[in-house]
Amino acid sequence: CGPVIRTLHNSEVERILRRGFASIGWDVNKNRAACASPPTMANIKDFLTRTLVLLTTYRPPLNQVSQAELADISLAAKKLWELDANRLTPGVDYAINLQRGKNFSDRGDAAPEPLFKFVSAEVLQRPTYRTFMRLLDNYEKNTGQAEVVTREELQENQAFLNACLDTMPMQYAHKWLNRKGLAPADGPGFRRLLDQLWFSLYRREVHNDSSGFEHVFIGESKAGKITGLHNWLQMYNEEKAGNLDYRGYIRPRVRGRGFSEPHDNEQLITVQFSWDDEIKPVSTSLIGVSPEFELSLLTMCFLNGEKDTLVELGPYRAQVTAFPFKYRGQNFIGSAFPGTAPMTEDQAARKLQSVTRGNQCRKQGARAYQEKKNEKAAASKIQSLYRGRKVRTRDA
Repeated sequence: CGPVIRTLHNSEVERILRRGFASIGWDVNKNRAACASPPTMANIKDFLTRTLVLLTTYRPPLNQVSQAELADISLAAKKLWELDANRLTPGVDYAINLQRGKNFSDRGDAAPEPLFKFVSAEVLQRPTYRTFMRLLDNYEKNTGQAEVVTREELQENQAFLNACLDTMPMQYAHKWLNRKGLAPADGPGFRRLLDQLWFSLYRREVHNDSSGFEHVFIGESKAGKITGLHNWLQMYNEEKAGNLDYRGYIRPRVRGRGFSEPHDNEQLITVQFSWDDEIKPVSTSLIGVSPEFELSLLTMCFLNGEKDTLVELGPYRAQVTAFPFKYRGQNFIGSAFPGTAPMTEDQAARKLQSVTRGNQCRKQGARAYQEKKNEKAAASKIQSLYRGRKVRTRDA
C-alpha cells in the first residue's frame, strides 16, 4: 500500500492514510510491518471505521488540482474562473458603455462616449489591484527605446507577484503547472519563474526595449502601430487620463451562449480604440477579471506549450493565444491574449443552414417579384389594348 499512497498527490489524504496504517502497526514509508505482532481484528475494524469516516468527511481545498483538470486545460481554466474571488461584478464594482458595434475594418468612431462609466475606488485598493496599478507607469511606450528599470520598479514587480501568489487562482496555477512538470514545487522558485517569464527584458528593436508584461498588459507602439494592450485596467487607466479613445465594439461571432450583440454586462469583448491617436483595429479583453486571474491563465496557457488553447471561462467559450519570444537562447512571453473561440461544428452547421435558407428566400423572393412584375406588365398591356380598341370604335 505504501507505493500507492505515495502517488495520491494529496498531502491531507496521504496524512490520513499514513496515520491510520500506523495505528495498526504498518510503516507506509518502508511498506512493511512496524510491530512484531499483527494487529487484532478489533484494531483493524477500528482502523477501517475511523479512516473511512475521515476520508468521507474530508473536503479538498478549493485550489486542489483534479486528475481531470490535469488532463484538460479547459477544465483547469474553468476551475481558475471559479476561484477568481476578486473578479468584479458588472454594474456594482464597475460599469461600461459599449454603445454601437462595427466591423473591424471600419475606422469610424462608433462610440462618442467613453467605454468606462466608473470603476470602484475601493476595488483598486485590493492588494493585487493596488500593486498592479503601480506598474502601469514603469514603461516606455515605443519599442526601440530601451527600458531603464529602477530599484523601486523592481520592488514593485516583486510586490505584485507576491500579492498574486497569496491568491487562490495563482496557487492553483502553481499546483497545476508543478503537477505537469512545468514549474518548480517551491514558492520562491515559482516566483522566479514568473519574474523571468513576464518581467525579464529582451530586444524587439534595441537592447532591453520590451518584456512580456509590457507587451501584454501595458501595450507598445511599433512603427506607428499599437501592439499588445489587452488588459482592461490599463485601458481604463489610459482612457481616464485622456490618452485612449474608445471607438466601438467589434460585432462578435456567435458564442457558446448564442448572443449576437454584446451588452454592458459582457466580460469578454472585442473593441477598437485609438491610443495617443494610433488606432488598434481589434483588441479582445476580459473585462472585470482580477490581475491574478489573468496572469495565472496566460502563464498556464503559455507554459502548456500550445499556441492556441480553447478554454471555458464561466459562460464564455474563448481561445487563448500565447507564443514565445526567443532571445539569447531563452523563451520569454512574446504575446498572450484571449479571443473569441472559433465556432463549433454545430454552430457552423447552423450558420450554414441559415445562410442557405436566406439565399433560398432571396431567390424565391426575386422570382416572385419578377412574376408579379410580369403579371403587372401583361395586365397593363391588355388594358392599353382595350383602351385603344375602345377609342377606335368610338371614333368610327
